[in-house]
Amino acid sequence: VPQHAGFDPRQVLTMRFTPSPDRYTSNDQARVFGEQVLQRAGAVPGVQAAAIALTFPLNDGQPFVQSFSVEGRPLAPDQPPLQTELRIASENYFDVVGVPLMRGRRFSVDDRPDGPPVALVNQALARTAWAADDPIGARISFDNGQNWITVVGVVGDVRQHGFDREPVAEVYLPLSQSPLLTGNLLLKTS
Repeated sequence: VPQHAGFDPRQVLTMRFTPSPDRYTSNDQARVFGEQVLQRAGAVPGVQAAAIALTFPLNDGQPFVQSFSVEGRPLAPDQPPLQTELRIASENYFDVVGVPLMRGRRFSVDDRPDGPPVALVNQALARTAWAADDPIGARISFDNGQNWITVVGVVGDVRQHGFDREPVAEVYLPLSQSPLLTGNLLLKTS
């Protein structure tokens, strides 16, 4: 893997999961399922860390692109809306995949479902949306300001779609606040 890839896939196993939609019908059930999968997978001999994510670097799935706005930074009438690829990941995702924290903090156990909504952005998005300003503490919205999410950290850029392609703008939401009924289990192994 090239140095500029932004992640480290060595000793990382991935597995897609899709629990029965008949059995898991609510966000709470999906959240409990995810917690149980992480707990059990993390206890398997040889597993150093386990994570769940909507996608992972070099996955060939279609990206989930969303328009968003930044609080206090209205766009000019002729300016296109800001867009980002949206990612959902559990706390350990960045350790498992080897994506560095550049500033602020990562997701934590304190980012609960009923707590203040938080997000991480990558460096490419920070440059695009905030230029030289620090995005930590800034708020973004995916629904024209009806709900706001506070940026708590900036992570390194990842070449998600190939080593020869530039990193794209990314927002990461915590799995605890955006539970998945279909996702990927990632295991960092010894």
